[in-house]
Amino acid sequence: MKAEEIKVVNVKGVAYAVDAMSENVQRLVSILNEWRQKEVDTRSELMLVQAAQRELSREIVTVIDAEQAAAANAAAPAAANDDMQVVQEETPSA
Repeated sequence: MKAEEIKVVNVKGVAYAVDAMSENVQRLVSILNEWRQKEVDTRSELMLVQAAQRELSREIVTVIDAEQAAAANAAAPAAANDDMQVVQEETPSA
């Protein structure tokens, strides 16, 4: 995104065209324009970083949920085996 370049400066209610001002004013406005562009670029980068962080946070939750489900599924058969009792019936001897 491109920051809008300052072409007119309003001072005390009077509008001044930058290109009609002194070299010193033009230089200062040029610096201000550069900083405004840097601000726009930084905000854009921040939005990308924040979006990436949100996506990574969602991925972390998804992976933890999957790992916990897998661990629970792996533990369930073992727990079922612990609860199971094998009973052997004795056959009456004659």
